[in-house]
Amino acid sequence: MSDDKVRITDEMVDAINNICSDEPKETAEMINNELKELHWFCSDSGHREAIVCYDGKEYYVQMMEVERGGKGGVHDIYTTKEVRPMGNHSERYAEDCAENWVIGVI
Repeated sequence: MSDDKVRITDEMVDAINNICSDEPKETAEMINNELKELHWFCSDSGHREAIVCYDGKEYYVQMMEVERGGKGGVHDIYTTKEVRPMGNHSERYAEDCAENWVIGVI
């Protein structure tokens, strides 16, 4: 295992945190230019979700807990628990990390 440290900028964290928000189209386009959402994972209960993103250099996994608020998801509250950089690991590695989050391994 490598001891390489990865620095995540504030802009990257903001982009990841806003992927599932109801931001105006201009903001959504900006986010999509910075980080590309590749895969979405959800637990059977719907209380955990993960998104695999890629910024052109590195994969990231946004791990969230979801508090269901009813009304067809309109009032659901998403709390990002962690944004984990995957370093120089593969997309498949990031997918495994996301799956581990939603099934409760992490």
